[in-house]
Amino acid sequence: MMAKKRSRKTTIKNYAYIALIVSGVALLASALFGLFKLVLFLDLYTLQNDQWVNTALYISLGMILVGLAVYALIVPEKVRDFFAGRQGRYGSNAAINLIAFFTIIVIANMWAYAAPVEDLDFTEDLQHTLAPETLDTLRLLREPVHAIAFYTQESTQIRDLLENMENSSNGKFDFEFVNPDTNPARALQYEVTSDRTIVLVMGDRRESVTYPTEQAIVNALMRLMNPGERIVYFLTGHGEHSLEATDEAGLSRLQSTLIGKNYVLRTLNLLAENRIPADAQALVIAGPTQTLSAEEVDLIAQYLEQGGSLILLSESPLSTGNTDQADPLAAYLAANWNIGLNNDIVIDPSLDQVLIAVSASYGDHPIVQNIQTTNTYYPVARSLTIGSETADVQTTTLVSTVNRAWGETNLAEIDQGYLQFNAGADTPGPLVLGAVSENPTTGGRVIVFGDSDFATDSLFDVYGNGNMIVNAIDYAAGQEEYITLTRSEPINRRLSDDVKQGTILILGAAFICLLPLLIVVGGVAAWLMRRAQG
Repeated sequence: MMAKKRSRKTTIKNYAYIALIVSGVALLASALFGLFKLVLFLDLYTLQNDQWVNTALYISLGMILVGLAVYALIVPEKVRDFFAGRQGRYGSNAAINLIAFFTIIVIANMWAYAAPVEDLDFTEDLQHTLAPETLDTLRLLREPVHAIAFYTQESTQIRDLLENMENSSNGKFDFEFVNPDTNPARALQYEVTSDRTIVLVMGDRRESVTYPTEQAIVNALMRLMNPGERIVYFLTGHGEHSLEATDEAGLSRLQSTLIGKNYVLRTLNLLAENRIPADAQALVIAGPTQTLSAEEVDLIAQYLEQGGSLILLSESPLSTGNTDQADPLAAYLAANWNIGLNNDIVIDPSLDQVLIAVSASYGDHPIVQNIQTTNTYYPVARSLTIGSETADVQTTTLVSTVNRAWGETNLAEIDQGYLQFNAGADTPGPLVLGAVSENPTTGGRVIVFGDSDFATDSLFDVYGNGNMIVNAIDYAAGQEEYITLTRSEPINRRLSDDVKQGTILILGAAFICLLPLLIVVGGVAAWLMRRAQG
């Protein structure tokens, strides 16, 4: 009978290794589920509900402990021998060191939590730092704003952004996340129809942001703070750039940006209407290829005398072919607003493409305040001349070229590629590319650029070009408090688009599974070698 019991115990011990196999399989499963969690975290794959992944990960981790516990129950002497032997002593020393290490980490984190410091942003382009204009907007909040982020899966990036805004708002901004699937009544209350929508509530007013970015949220805040319509008219009938056109010469990017800032954009055919509407906060003339009539210029003059604002994006007559036509608008601006338009084309040796003028310096003015360290580009531009100072208007240079640039007046030399400065004929540098004149008595404002292409879709997103034109319109419309948000584009440090997701998964598996496995194999090999040496 005793022999049978010993035989049964011996038989059970012979299968003790199965418990270790279960632990090993569970360890592998834990690594795989951990990899899957990494994939979900990196947004390489999306699940409607990822709770089962967490459950499976916890179960696999539990099975590791269960397998080891069963093995210890079946063959306790082997476990006892392991801990009593030299390997056990080495292992206990390592365990003590590991516990001490984690204890230090825990204490350091507790200390940091008890005495928090300002978050540090180590990204090269400070993508986790709020732009100065965002901070200014938050400081301008006159009433508290509550942001409701409707997300079925919470976004860490958006949470970080909203937390930064809350921490920088002096208690005027807070937020919450709401899952529209589990709380459809709340989504219905705020008329939310799409996932990843943020609703900003200020008093009884609210704004929805369907593609949340820092720029979009700040624009929505500005609309809440300044709910009235801001109407800007774009002149038509002279070959100007079109707001609706989406080709390289269109202004669709400018249009969408201004609409995002709560502007109302309308077109105006001045010859047909014979008046500038009273609700016009600014009039934009974007790249006319034909000169305006004297009657139109008279209407513009009356509008400016009543405190209106004009933005002229001019083109050189040498490029439009209007060298033999009188320009009543140019004559009016030179005589009354101290800004002369030169009949030349800027040659700028700063670039290989010498017909593209590059900003070398900016003036001291709100329009260019947030782009002082950013270049702007003006292809086939004309230069401007600032006249003598007068008591009626105050004129400020916005942007100038390098000293080596000049205004070429001979179109034949440009066509032939023979580019050389001719003293007495050409305009010497540095050249003015943009200027603003203001009448402190009437409140009228005139902003002139010697180019219009810099504001078109082809160049709007190039360096500071978009900011320059939007800032100018903000200032002309009397919205200098809400000068457009300057935000640097993220520096791309991602893997090439040619790298397939399978390759990314393999790299992730290597870091999560292969490296730990190599460490384990190395440890086992070292143990076997020591055991062989006695």
